[in-house]
Amino acid sequence: MKSTRKTLGRVLALALVVIMALTTAIPAYAANTNPNTENLTITIHNNEGLPELTENSFDVYQLFTGTPYKEEGAKENDWDASEWNNWSLADIGWGASVKKDNTSEEVKDGYDHSEGIINGLKGLTKTTAAWAFANETTNPFEKVATAEDVARVLEKHTDNLFLQGFATWLLDNSHLTVLASKGEVNKNGTPDDYSDDTLTYKVPGTGYYLFAEKATYDAKIVSEYIFAVMGHQDIDLKASIPNVDKNIVVGDTDKKGDADGVGEVVTFKLTGTLPKNFNDYGTYYYEFFDKLSEGLSLNTDSFVIKAEVGTDTYTIDRNEYGIIPTGALLDPPPAGGTTIVITFSDLHGTQADGTKKGLAYTAKNDVEESGFITLTPDSKIIVTYTATVNENAVIGSEGNPNDVHLVYSNNPNHDGRGQTEDRRVYVYAFGLDLVKIASDTQEGLPGAGFTLKNSDGKYAHFIEKKDKDGNVIGRAIESWVEAGSVENLINAYYDAVRTYESAPNDEMEAAKAAVAAARAKLDWYLLVSDDKGELPDVYGLGDGTYTLTEVVTPAGYNTMLPFEFTITADIDDLGILLKVTYKHDDEEIVYKPSYDNGEIDGDTDGTIADDLIARFKTGLLADTLVNEKAPLLPFTGGMGTVIFYVTGSLMIAGAVIYLVIAIRRRRSEENSAE
Repeated sequence: MKSTRKTLGRVLALALVVIMALTTAIPAYAANTNPNTENLTITIHNNEGLPELTENSFDVYQLFTGTPYKEEGAKENDWDASEWNNWSLADIGWGASVKKDNTSEEVKDGYDHSEGIINGLKGLTKTTAAWAFANETTNPFEKVATAEDVARVLEKHTDNLFLQGFATWLLDNSHLTVLASKGEVNKNGTPDDYSDDTLTYKVPGTGYYLFAEKATYDAKIVSEYIFAVMGHQDIDLKASIPNVDKNIVVGDTDKKGDADGVGEVVTFKLTGTLPKNFNDYGTYYYEFFDKLSEGLSLNTDSFVIKAEVGTDTYTIDRNEYGIIPTGALLDPPPAGGTTIVITFSDLHGTQADGTKKGLAYTAKNDVEESGFITLTPDSKIIVTYTATVNENAVIGSEGNPNDVHLVYSNNPNHDGRGQTEDRRVYVYAFGLDLVKIASDTQEGLPGAGFTLKNSDGKYAHFIEKKDKDGNVIGRAIESWVEAGSVENLINAYYDAVRTYESAPNDEMEAAKAAVAAARAKLDWYLLVSDDKGELPDVYGLGDGTYTLTEVVTPAGYNTMLPFEFTITADIDDLGILLKVTYKHDDEEIVYKPSYDNGEIDGDTDGTIADDLIARFKTGLLADTLVNEKAPLLPFTGGMGTVIFYVTGSLMIAGAVIYLVIAIRRRRSEENSAE
């Protein structure tokens, strides 16, 4: 609420409280009782969700004076009741804010607005005052001449739009002088909840009063006008500020945060509420202002907008709202992220002739149907859409924040708009920091190449990942590719290598070129260790299980078995990342924001903890891949080896001697034949 107050200033009342004796007949005769009318007060009670009341929240105007009149059946103590039960006012005259009242020292000398009010009201037209003609064919004020005449017209038109229009007309035409600008604040609320705060005004006598919220220093925001009639009055503000919430839909659950890797589709859900005085607005502007981070590509054809009215859900017709942006998938998204604006110019569905037809819908409770719905203050507007995580996703605890706020009508008297606080959700992604070592030397092993598969059996296709200065810092996952096409590339590479190894001298160059071409097609699916054994850092993994498979094995070493690992993110109800767990076989590494001394075994100086904390922030999770040295075969050891070598040598020597004798015998036979 604090940021709302700073942004909007005073959006206090957004409401109408009508506690008027005008709803009953105005007696034309003198009052028949004389209750105590000294030290009368009007107390405004704040409402949950509204900003705090201050002594300068309202300007107070007295429109009419009047003498209390007790209706039949009224009790004397009804005079002090909060709703002024069974009493009305007789002998209506102009109030102190319209005409100088010498009995009130608070009123300035030298003004009389009564003539301007009478003449102005008589001259109203449909063009200048549509509010006065909403249910009339002629000007309802055309015959007024006195304060009581004006009051009797108001008595017949107690709907909110008429009363608000009347009050707006008085103030816009400078037909009133302020009676009081300060009240007495009684603060019972807390900095986040001012529902118990009150604001009390002392007024000079019985009559009809208008309370107009004053424009604030940072926004010209005016509440609906509050009318009060004296006796003592307690006014409970029935206002509320509309609100919005944003969630990520995971299965059947709404969450504030989720871990998703590149290529995964994230479903967002926006839920907007309406103010309690929604029906008091002639038209009601309503806008979702949403922002996706650069790491998410909006699926512009995914929007579905529904309205909840009571127990029913309606799919709103696409023609009832505007969406920016439109068109194809925004990939890559604009630098800095994508701004989404969903606009309802009028949630009442007001037609050109001023009638409220409601919003058109195309389905009810997900069953295809058409018609129009009338929203109520308890209705909700629900927006769902999807976005795909892309290679620009930020990894680590910073996450990829996504915000929304509402822009809405906040002034029933004029075309004013307010704005709610931002609501935020987070999408998290992670990466890998891998090194390849030899089992015999424990040193980095260059030239090893690995593919990365997800749990769906798809292979990661990589592109270069660059920092803000354009330096290559690793490889980002661009997409996940079906296994068949990648495995064909792997097989083609192996075939090219085997062909090269057996090629005759005159075909060596062509076979070598074929190996290079096959490897070039495969390279963007490979993570290859450098001279230090370090693989490129990987960016763009979400929650899930992945497999590294060694495709290119350094000479003299055995190919590793497939290396499977799992990443699990722990996110709280506010969307904040609490920890990340990396698991391979029975080894489990936990990355989180802080560690207590001694929490990690063997970490006597905090070095391990510091590294885990740093990696929690950067999102690069570390591991080491080991290649075993290939053995010299056969290898039985001891005398067996000597015997094997001697026996083998003798067999080879015997074969050579036999071959020589055979050749000599064959030549001798050939010579004899000649």
